[in-house]
Amino acid sequence: MCERSFFVALRKELSIIRFTRPLGSRQIEGRILHRARESRLEVKSHFSMDKISLVGSEFKPGKRLATAFVITLLFSVNACPETKQSPADPARHLGVVLGAGIGSYREDLVVPISFDGPAFILGGQYSVRTARNSLQIRLCISAAPLKNRFSHEAYSTTLELRPSWTRMVWSNGHSRQFWGGIALPLQMRNLFLASWDDAHLYWLTTHSLAVVGEYHTSLPRLGYTVIRLDLPIIGLVSRPPDYRYRQQEPLNHFSYHFSAPNKSFDLKTIWGFQSPLLQVMIRPESRGTLLSLGLELALDHCREPKDIWILNTRLLVRYQWKIS
Repeated sequence: MCERSFFVALRKELSIIRFTRPLGSRQIEGRILHRARESRLEVKSHFSMDKISLVGSEFKPGKRLATAFVITLLFSVNACPETKQSPADPARHLGVVLGAGIGSYREDLVVPISFDGPAFILGGQYSVRTARNSLQIRLCISAAPLKNRFSHEAYSTTLELRPSWTRMVWSNGHSRQFWGGIALPLQMRNLFLASWDDAHLYWLTTHSLAVVGEYHTSLPRLGYTVIRLDLPIIGLVSRPPDYRYRQQEPLNHFSYHFSAPNKSFDLKTIWGFQSPLLQVMIRPESRGTLLSLGLELALDHCREPKDIWILNTRLLVRYQWKIS
């Protein structure tokens, strides 16, 4: 049960009680803690006794709504920006991700000119979250029809699997948190430059280890916001050779678009390839919503055998279902 539902249930319970005798503050505190335990919320009882006593030792019918409101405010002070849950009872969500944006590609193996165009993304996400740990697995595919300044056509497809684990490392106890962890992004970016080389496929495939940082906060009039940065530091990188021995590659075979980009890997560090990902996701402050809106900026670069640059800017929409 989320904190809003808890407060609504608490108000309802207190408002329908018919008091035949005054209730002491200990009895009020006991009723609140009992309701909180049923709702699986973490409640710190060390402050409840002193602050509830400020309301008065008698809970008379005329004071029911005012007292319930004060108690709600007391609990709101210690509430985290997201729903609380027991570490032993994680929340699991399954979601779908849709996005659209602008992609820019430059492959110096063929021609040092950028190809630009609209990019579309479709994917899914599975997450398991506790009070201090989070596991996410995102699978996405994207496609982009491209043109350069001379109207030469090209096409790009991307397949990405991004599992990540993060843990809360700092919190101010209310509205701001910092999470840190690692990710293992597996990315395959294919590029077909039809107007310049219709016989060969070009690609940048990376299997890397990335450090992850997340900043969680609540912004006025926007909602709960997560700013995330993924920075790969080491990984396996595959690129096409500088010289092709085959005059015509089997581009009409669907399997070739997966097999060729996953051969001849080289181990590289952050100096040999860069693939940072910056993401901002905002969940509006509407009651019970699981819809998030976001902006994603991804840059990919590798120096060998010649430079390749890929820049994607996307607007994302994510909807999640709670499955347990």
